Amino acid sequence: MWRLVKVAAVLPPVSLCHGLPDPTSPSRVALFLLRTILPALALLGAAGLCRWRRTAPWWRVYVVVACVTAYASLVAADFAVDYASWTVRAKDSNPIPNPNPIPNPNPNPNPNPSPDPQPSNPNP
Repeated sequence: MWRLVKVAAVLPPVSLCHGLPDPTSPSRVALFLLRTILPALALLGAAGLCRWRRTAPWWRVYVVVACVTAYASLVAADFAVDYASWTVRAKDSNPIPNPNPIPNPNPNPNPNPSPDPQPSNPNP
């Protein structure tokens, strides 16, 4: 159990290796905290509460709350990103774009290949 607590304690400093956000931009600092620090602290706090003898009987509650909090923090960080200034190419989520699409075998928009110029009248 202590191994897990030690690993959880190492997560916040390791998350800083990704690079610190621009301190002049409060929105980037908030996104950084929501994406990295808050989930690690939630899991570390739950691990500490599970280890403490007075609160250990309710360990399941702490684990569920920590997992939901960590996931909600990640979702909130995604919702906080402003996508209005993104280009269409930046919004493309297709990991393998198709450079050579299959051409339309029937480029003629008319579904009838040989239309009759004089429609036949069924009632002469």
